[in-house]
Amino acid sequence: MKLTTLLALSAALVAPAAFAQAQNFAGFSLGGNLEFAQTKIETPTTSDTGSGTGLSVQGQYNFVVTPQVVLGVGGTMGLGNRKLGTFSSVEATGKNAYALDFTGGWAMNNMLFYGKISSLSLTTTCDICTTDETYTGVGYGLGLRSMIDKNMYWQTGYDWNTYTEKNGNKPSAGVFGLGLGYKF
Repeated sequence: MKLTTLLALSAALVAPAAFAQAQNFAGFSLGGNLEFAQTKIETPTTSDTGSGTGLSVQGQYNFVVTPQVVLGVGGTMGLGNRKLGTFSSVEATGKNAYALDFTGGWAMNNMLFYGKISSLSLTTTCDICTTDETYTGVGYGLGLRSMIDKNMYWQTGYDWNTYTEKNGNKPSAGVFGLGLGYKF
C-alpha cells in the first residue's frame, strides 16, 4: 500500500512539470536558420551532386495536445539565392524556396524532439538556362528545439527533400539547419 501511495504521489508531482515543459513551446515563434544543403540532381543519363549554404526564416504556431505532445503548423522561406552546385559543368542556383511545415513533437526536460512533413516549392536557374524552373515536392525532417530562457530557443534539424521530376530532372536535397528563435 505504501508503494502504491508513493507512486501516485510521484505521478501527481511529475505530471504538472511535464505539462509545463510542453507549454514552453506553445504559441507563435519566429526564428532564423543557417542551412547546409547537399543537393543531388538525377537526369535520364547522369546523376550529380553539389552543395551550398543559405539562410532561412521560419514562423510557426504550436499547440499543446497532451502534457508531452506538441503539434505545430508554420512556414519557412529561404532568403536570397542559394548555390545548389555544379552539375555536368552547369552551375545551378535555387531561389524562392518556400515550405509549409506540419510538425509533431515530444516535450521533455525543456527540449522538444520533433518530426515534420513539408510541402515544398523551389525555383531553379542556371548559368546557361533560358528560363527558370519551379519544382514542388515533399520534405521530411527530424529535429531538436531547446529553450535558452522563457522566450529564446535554439534548434537543429535535418530534412530530406525530394522534388517532382520536370524536363527529365529530378532534384533532391539533404539539409542540415542550425538556428535561433524567439517565442512570443
